[in-house]
Amino acid sequence: MTSQGPKWRRVDFTAPQSGQSTLRLSWTGAGDLRFTVFNSATGQKLGENLTSANPKSVTLNLQAGVAYHSGLWAASGAGSYSYVLIQGTAPTTTTRPGPTTTTTPPPSGRPNVVVINLDDMRADMLAALPKVRQWLADGGTSFRNGYVSTPSCCPSRASLMSGRYVHNNGQFQQQNLGFDLDLTVQRYLHDAGFLTGHAGKFLHWLDLSVEAPHFDRWTYFKGGYENVFMNFDGTVRRSQGYSTTIVFDRAIEYVNDFESRGDARPFYLHLAPVAPHAPSIAEPRYASATVPAHQPDPSYMEADRADKPPFVRSQNQTPAAAQANRTAMIRTLYTVDDQVDRLMRHLQATGELANTLVVFTSDNGFLLGEHKTTEKFLPYRKAVEVPFLLRWPGRVAAGAVDDRLVTHVDVLPTILAATGVTQSRVTLDGRDLLSGFARPRALTEYWNDASNSPTIPTWASIRTAAYQYTEYYDLANPATVTFREYYNLQADPYQLVNLLADGVPTNDPDTAPLSQTLRAARQCAGSSCP
Repeated sequence: MTSQGPKWRRVDFTAPQSGQSTLRLSWTGAGDLRFTVFNSATGQKLGENLTSANPKSVTLNLQAGVAYHSGLWAASGAGSYSYVLIQGTAPTTTTRPGPTTTTTPPPSGRPNVVVINLDDMRADMLAALPKVRQWLADGGTSFRNGYVSTPSCCPSRASLMSGRYVHNNGQFQQQNLGFDLDLTVQRYLHDAGFLTGHAGKFLHWLDLSVEAPHFDRWTYFKGGYENVFMNFDGTVRRSQGYSTTIVFDRAIEYVNDFESRGDARPFYLHLAPVAPHAPSIAEPRYASATVPAHQPDPSYMEADRADKPPFVRSQNQTPAAAQANRTAMIRTLYTVDDQVDRLMRHLQATGELANTLVVFTSDNGFLLGEHKTTEKFLPYRKAVEVPFLLRWPGRVAAGAVDDRLVTHVDVLPTILAATGVTQSRVTLDGRDLLSGFARPRALTEYWNDASNSPTIPTWASIRTAAYQYTEYYDLANPATVTFREYYNLQADPYQLVNLLADGVPTNDPDTAPLSQTLRAARQCAGSSCP
C-alpha cells in the first residue's frame, strides 16, 4: 500500500492465542517511516523504527493472546508498506491503506500557537460542537485519554501554563497566590521573540487592575457572561456584550495587530472563554436551543454508593437538576463552536493557519449526576477527563485518534518542542506529545480548598489503562490515609465497585506497592514524574 504525506495510521491486532508470534513491518520508498507498537492494555511501548534505511523493517516478538496497536507515521515522502504476522512458520499478511489524507509539505519556520482552554467542559460535550470537531478533530488529532492534573480551575491553569504538577508549581488553591508567572509558556515564548496575547479568564488571585505579565496584548476577567468587568490592555471597564464573543473578537484583533507589526514574527494566543461554567448563561440566540439527548453511563445516579467516601455519599444530585445544568452548559458551548470556527477562518484567510499549532482543552471536567454528584474536585472520570485536541497541518496527523494517557502538564513541553524554544529556568514534569512518548500511568492530585468545597479532603490518584487507585488524606495529618479507592478499569470502566470497600476481601489488591507508587508520584519532578 502507498503512504503519502505525514499522518499517523493506527492498526489494531491481537496475537494468536497460543505459541510465539512475530510482527514484521517492511517499507520501501524514499520516505522517512516511523513505526511504534504498544501493548493496548498497559500502553507499554514494545519498540520502534526511526531509521531511514531502504528497505526498512522492524521485527517484534509478541505475547500470545495479547492485544496490541501500532502507529505508523510517514514523516516525509512516500512508499509502500506491509504487515506480516507470523505464527511459527506460517505467515499471514495484513495490508492497510497508507496514510493519504494530506500531500501538503510540512510547514517551515516557527509556528504560531493558539491554546483554547475552556472552563468545566466535559470531554463528552465535544459531541455538541460540530465546527470544533471539523477543524480540530478532523483536521487534527483527538486524544481520547486526556486528563487534567488537578480538577480545579486555577491549579489546573497553573499546570497547563507551567508544564509542572501543582506539587511543584505551588498553586494549591483557587484564590491564593501560588505559582510564579515568570515560569510560564507565555514568558518563554515572549522571551524568544513571539508576540503574545491573552483573552478570557485568567487567575482568580490576580487583581483585575494588574498588567498581565508577559503578554503584549491582554483582555482578562474573573468570570461571567454578560457585561462583566475586564482589563483591556490596562484599562478596566465593564464590557459590552457576550464574554465568549469578546474573547474571540480580541483574538482576531490581536492577530491583525501582530500581522501589522511584522508577518515574520510568530504569535502565541491563550484564549479562555468562561463557558460552560455555571451560572451557564447562553447567548440570547441559543437561550432555547435544542441540545443532544443525554446518554448517561451506568454511573449516572448510582444507587449503591456504600463503597464511596462519606463526602461523596452525602451528595444527592437529582436527575432534574443534572439535566437542567447539562442543557444550560451545552447552550453556552454553541457560541464557542461558532467563535472557534470564526477564528479558524480568519487564520486561514490571513495565511497563518497552515503553520499554527492549535490546542483545545478544558481546565477540568464536570460531574452531572455520576455517582449522584455534581461539580468537579473529585477523581472520578467525568471530573478529570477533558477534551484534548491538537492541530498542526503537516506535523500532527489529521483525523487521527491517539489513545495515549496525556495530561495538562504535557501542553507546555509540546509547545516548546514545536516552536524550538528552550528554557533552563526550571525542570518540566510533562512530555512532548509530538515525540511519541507514552506514559504508563497518569497522576491527578487535589488539595483541600475552602473556596471550593471544604468537605472534600486532599487526595491523590494514579491511573493506568488497567486500574485507578486513589488515596484521601486526613486534613489535620496529611500523612494519614483516611480512605482508599481501587477500580479495575477494564472490568469496571464506570467506577461502580471500589474493590477496597465492597465487602469482599478476597478481591482486594495489595495496596502497599500502589501506595508506594503514588507517594513517589506525589514527590516527583521532571523525568521521575509519571
